[in-house]
Amino acid sequence: HLRDNPPEIYHRGERVEDFTTHPEFRGHAGSLAALYDLQWQHPEFMLAKNESGDTIARSYSIPKTAEDIRLMSKCLLKNAEFTCGMMGRSPDYLNRAMASYAGGWKYLAEQDPRFGENAKTLHKRLSHNDLCMTHTLINPQANRAVSVAAQKDPYLGARVKEERADGLVIRGAR
Repeated sequence: HLRDNPPEIYHRGERVEDFTTHPEFRGHAGSLAALYDLQWQHPEFMLAKNESGDTIARSYSIPKTAEDIRLMSKCLLKNAEFTCGMMGRSPDYLNRAMASYAGGWKYLAEQDPRFGENAKTLHKRLSHNDLCMTHTLINPQANRAVSVAAQKDPYLGARVKEERADGLVIRGAR
């Protein structure tokens, strides 16, 4: 997927064309690929069947029984052991969050039915494609003396650039 749908990554002002071969990132890509391979090396506890009977990463599964939880624990422990605990944002991290949202879709739908449907739809897309998500906690800071809103580049930190009928255009890094 990284070659078919390359992320837009810039390093030292230059666009990274292929994350998997770039000298600064190929080790990261290799570590991520090894985690994906690991689940197929231990399918008995690292893979699961979803409600449709499709095989998915166990980290995307929604536990229904005590045995499901035991297998989830074994799966997550294997990932942590494999990375020696040094990959703080391995794919299973947000996979679990998305599975939790999907498992709680009825609660989310109480506020607005679309919220519950969105949680289920996103979870299905992510788990079916075994996608890896990540997040950031802070905006980039070029000048630490001022807030992100006061930076020289108004789009240094992510912000809404445009509101359109089909959604928002977000520009900037996060």
